[in-house]
Amino acid sequence: YNDAYQSDQHEIWKVVIQSRQRLDLHGPVGSTSILDLVVQGDKFARRAKAHCSFTTDRITFVPNIPFQLVPGAYNRVGVKFQPSSIGTKRLQLNLVDHDSKELISAWLLTTTASAPAVTRSYDVDVLDNTPINKKIIFKNPWDIPRKFFLSSSDESIMRVRSTTVEVAPGGSTYLRLWFNSIPETQDAFLFLNDATTGQNEESFLFRVHVSR
Repeated sequence: YNDAYQSDQHEIWKVVIQSRQRLDLHGPVGSTSILDLVVQGDKFARRAKAHCSFTTDRITFVPNIPFQLVPGAYNRVGVKFQPSSIGTKRLQLNLVDHDSKELISAWLLTTTASAPAVTRSYDVDVLDNTPINKKIIFKNPWDIPRKFFLSSSDESIMRVRSTTVEVAPGGSTYLRLWFNSIPETQDAFLFLNDATTGQNEESFLFRVHVSR
């Protein structure tokens, strides 16, 4: 109000209070963890879509498009989460009505990522202001063909030239990588994850040095 007697109205505010469910997720850096978001449908059908607050980690929803929320039933949304760095983070997950933009349900996701099991380590020397390309050989130790998804823990330091590789039983292939020229020595992980399950199979550590 504009006056002490509350006779001259200035503004009207609508305050919506939304509770959040708490979720905890633990796992090694580079490995995909899966969890379900469960929400009960309203008395009427609506289209919903899941969203996440900003993060540098890899997170995808299943389904990743607007879907029909079944009235009165318990609906599940799958979450695939792959942390890219060690430590604890908090993320906001929202399920939103796709048409009205109304918030349907919310979760507070606390993730704790531990260091991966490093199977190989490399030292890479990069000239000042001169990014370079390198390749390393990878041999499939299994007696069946394997397909891997490749990713970097920090693409500002290292990037993969191809995100997937297929290797014959006992066969070998080259993993082609790009390294940036950075101000000081830094580490980056290369993750080889099973293309089907998302589970981490190999983790390579690269210590990148800059030569001046």
